[in-house]
Amino acid sequence: MPLNRLLYWIILCSGLIIPLMQEFISNNDGKDKQDCEVNASKRWLDSFNNPTNKKLIILGDNLYSREPMIKKVLDKSHSYIFVAKPTSHKYLYEQIEMIKNLNTIDTKIISKMINGKKQIFTYNYLNFRT
Repeated sequence: MPLNRLLYWIILCSGLIIPLMQEFISNNDGKDKQDCEVNASKRWLDSFNNPTNKKLIILGDNLYSREPMIKKVLDKSHSYIFVAKPTSHKYLYEQIEMIKNLNTIDTKIISKMINGKKQIFTYNYLNFRT
């Protein structure tokens, strides 16, 4: 029996969850290659009719942080926050190290106790002026 996979989009605002339309991850479009979350996301973005003029902020893991998906999000006039792992984005991390060496990057370190263990989160960011 085949496993059905579903990509489900929501709007999250102040603890309120608003479900949006879903997109199945399947090979029903006649393609030989296996379908994936990213292709389903692109189809969802193409079919989503935003009833407001508000831009979405699309969140995604390392799978999404590639040029075709980023281009699709920007083409639809939305913003994004995608994970970019050092192993997948070597050139990006080389550039970040170069910027760090110029002392133009800001760092914020936050310590939290989570489940009785101290967790340290380090955020590096660069403020662009346009």
